Amino acid sequence: MRNSDRPFRVAFTALGCKTNRYDAATVRDRLPSESFEEVPFEQEADAYIVFTCTVTHLADRQSRQFIYQAHNRNPRAAIIAAGCYPAVGAEELRKIEGLTCVIEDISTDTLVAKLYELAGEKSKFEDENHFSLTRFEDRTRPFLKIQDGCDNFCSYCIIPYTRGKPRSIPMDVILRRLEKLAERGYKEVVLTGISQGKWNQTSPGKQTFADLIRAIDQAELIPRIRISSIEPPDLTDELIETIAVSKSVCPHLHVAMQSGCDSVLARMNRRYTSEFYHDRLKSARAAIIGLYWGADVIVGFPQESDKEFEDTYRFIESLDIQYLHVFPYSARRNTPAAEMSGQIHPRTARERSALLRALSRHKREKAALASIGKPMEVLIETPSNGKIPARGLSRDYQTVWIDSLELIKNQIVWVRAEDLYNLWHLKGRLLKAEEMYDRS
Repeated sequence: MRNSDRPFRVAFTALGCKTNRYDAATVRDRLPSESFEEVPFEQEADAYIVFTCTVTHLADRQSRQFIYQAHNRNPRAAIIAAGCYPAVGAEELRKIEGLTCVIEDISTDTLVAKLYELAGEKSKFEDENHFSLTRFEDRTRPFLKIQDGCDNFCSYCIIPYTRGKPRSIPMDVILRRLEKLAERGYKEVVLTGISQGKWNQTSPGKQTFADLIRAIDQAELIPRIRISSIEPPDLTDELIETIAVSKSVCPHLHVAMQSGCDSVLARMNRRYTSEFYHDRLKSARAAIIGLYWGADVIVGFPQESDKEFEDTYRFIESLDIQYLHVFPYSARRNTPAAEMSGQIHPRTARERSALLRALSRHKREKAALASIGKPMEVLIETPSNGKIPARGLSRDYQTVWIDSLELIKNQIVWVRAEDLYNLWHLKGRLLKAEEMYDRS
């Protein structure tokens, strides 16, 4: 497979969650450039690594499609399936023509060792708690995994069976990794994990997720820290108060809801009510200035009646939130929900999804309109090419476009939002020096 006159060529693709993409970045970082060369997945490589996802049937199919594509691109290449799919579908994956190896161990150590073996190199890497993470694709906002695993066992979810029990990265390791990212010049880092709000709950000591946020804030390493998805029970009063006074944490929360109907939440084994969710929102809204709130919602869950969906719709409609991520229910093998009676027809799930996505568009547009005239701190992610404006992300997670050829990637600028752009995005104008004193 390998021409000894050149480095071993490796191609990656990562489907699904931020944790998968972080794991892919971890492996990249642990392959020395003198022995390994990363190439785009669309090019010929000696080994293709597919970080699979299995959260839905569509994710399964996409994972298999990437394996087929890699084999067609180079039938002689080693093709490795990693990520979550192997934990529950290893035998199914092994039937795919051309697939060389299935990594059932979620740890990246096993995968890195396999790549060294394929390249004919002597293993000389440290374990995944001691890497430098100096390469994170071409992202302006890298992910930093602080936790993995989940023990919520929601009735629809396969993740506890694929990722295992919760386990946390120690605080000192997280701070060292943040320091490395700061040295690379990153201005924003996204904290991620499978159930990151449970950071350190199963580890010795009394440190909480709020303690971690305070430590990150006090270290003053990165100007902007963003918290990715969190569960409602993990959004404690302590955490809300910590975010409210933080200098670096962005005023943006994505809090999984899944349903606004209590009977559906009970069948989902979500262990909270719609009233509790509303209480968390009210508490956060009262404490965190300029809070931008998003939510995950599953529609078409088994036995979901028209009335139950209507309850969810009306509940979300009444909330002061800014956007939704809507998912039609997908039955996952070996989960309680897959065995429930009253499975909803896919057409009905699609229709309900469309209604909630329309509601989400309305809420996004309303939030954007409310931002017009306000100054915003924007991190530039894509510079202008002369035809399309520069694109950046505000602290509160709104996309802002700016007509300026002077802006460069990874630059933080102040702009004033002036109009809507591309549905619910914002068009902004760079603030002049004399305007910087007035950000009202």
